[in-house]
Amino acid sequence: MRILLLDGAPCFGGQARHVRDLAFGLRDRGHEVYVSCNHEKLYETLQGSGVTLLRAKFRYGPDLPTILLLSRAIRSLSIDVVHTHGVRAGVTGRLAARLGGCKKVVHSVHTMSEDLIQGNGVIGKLNRLAYTCADRWFSRWTDSVITVSDELRSRTIGEGVPKDKVITVYSGIDVSRYQNKPNKQTARNRLGIPNGCRVVGTTARFTRQKNLGDLLRAARVVSKKVEDVTFALVGDGEEMTGLKSLAHDLGIAHKVFFPGFRENIAEILPAFDVFAMSSLWEGHSLAILEAMAAGLAVVATDVAGVRETVVEGVTGCIVPVSDHETLADAICQVLSNGRSEAMGAAGRERAAELFSLERMVEQIEWVYMSSKGYTPSRTTAEAAR
Repeated sequence: MRILLLDGAPCFGGQARHVRDLAFGLRDRGHEVYVSCNHEKLYETLQGSGVTLLRAKFRYGPDLPTILLLSRAIRSLSIDVVHTHGVRAGVTGRLAARLGGCKKVVHSVHTMSEDLIQGNGVIGKLNRLAYTCADRWFSRWTDSVITVSDELRSRTIGEGVPKDKVITVYSGIDVSRYQNKPNKQTARNRLGIPNGCRVVGTTARFTRQKNLGDLLRAARVVSKKVEDVTFALVGDGEEMTGLKSLAHDLGIAHKVFFPGFRENIAEILPAFDVFAMSSLWEGHSLAILEAMAAGLAVVATDVAGVRETVVEGVTGCIVPVSDHETLADAICQVLSNGRSEAMGAAGRERAAELFSLERMVEQIEWVYMSSKGYTPSRTTAEAAR
């Protein structure tokens, strides 16, 4: 099949990585894959890979030049499947697919527009309403809607998208990358973290969504209860300066490492004893999947997809959103109960069984190849059987 993947994410985060891995997986299964996206980093990772790149920009709302550009490409290349990802590409891409005469259109929901589009004022509310109505309208021109968690599936159906078009396919990762990992000391040396301490770490874009200020506030509480604990916040973004200032104000600057952005997360995660996530919202966190594949116990806030990934008391702990005291208590519990290794082992097994990249690509390919109007009533675990 000739497949066009459209990614409207404004930055190289989980959604863009999902599209990159899907492109490689479909290529390896013999498909002719084209990608158009918003972020230069994604283009760089795809160059010379056998995936064809189509330059385009996606903005909020319909973009006529991009619609015309893509519709011409869809028609001239005889694209079999157009697969849009996220809010921005979902509008422009589905209009282009309609104009270009593509017979199979798939849209992926990675997070809800009500989470993504911020603002409690009139403008924010109107924007969220507009995108909710647009998704409902464009579902008429969409053969299948893929959600990355069952919670997002329920919310998508609740916003008026026909139930028989919506199926969950969990995001997946290349689990094998996390098997032959460096030892703990080698990984800590790479981050500049001294030996002889316990490390609570996270990997994230430093944005409002990730709510890392709460993790720092939890770090202060944990530091008072647990000896020799250190925190590592790996990543970069617009809130880096503010987070460093907050760590100083909280009196824990000597306890918190900011190693910056790191490309190869599989080489970094072995430095941690526990993985913590404090997000305000997610769709299905790739960072948690990576931590589980690396054999780490996970403490995470109760956002979309987490209860479908983390098993409470078995692979980690789930805590309320924006409650740094409970987050701290859960981290202390995992560090102190001697079960972090057992939780990590259970998480690694669960990641390999349910969240492999191969499984994700196989299930999405199944969606592409299903006849128009199929009823995906099966769960993700059953979809590819």
